[in-house]
Amino acid sequence: MTNDCWNDIEIAAEEDIIKQIYFNELKPIIQQFQRMAYAPNHRLTRLCKKGIIIKMWSPNEPDYKFLEKLLEKYQKVHIKNLWTEEGGYGGAWVGSYDHKKQETKIENFRWDELCIEGYNYHFSEEVTEKQLV
Repeated sequence: MTNDCWNDIEIAAEEDIIKQIYFNELKPIIQQFQRMAYAPNHRLTRLCKKGIIIKMWSPNEPDYKFLEKLLEKYQKVHIKNLWTEEGGYGGAWVGSYDHKKQETKIENFRWDELCIEGYNYHFSEEVTEKQLV
């Protein structure tokens, strides 16, 4: 069984590229997942003229191939994905295009994170300030 990986993806580019990415890449994915059980896990958080923020689900880890494909195809784009995986990992993937070197620039970081049980243990009982005293 796979672990859930939650991705918060920010895409920044000029207006024409944002339109292409939204209509050609993201909207079909969102529509596909609306017909499945994972619908709440794929949602557009912000749609702006020069930027998109989307939450996406993937199994076990980020969909690196998808992110790299976007970067290679559109080039004049900056993509950042902050992610957590329920088994206890988290990370950040940042991609942009270096026009001087004519190549993609990708930085990928990974760290230990609270697992899903750890989050429930630490953050399940909300209190007021008075209750802390």
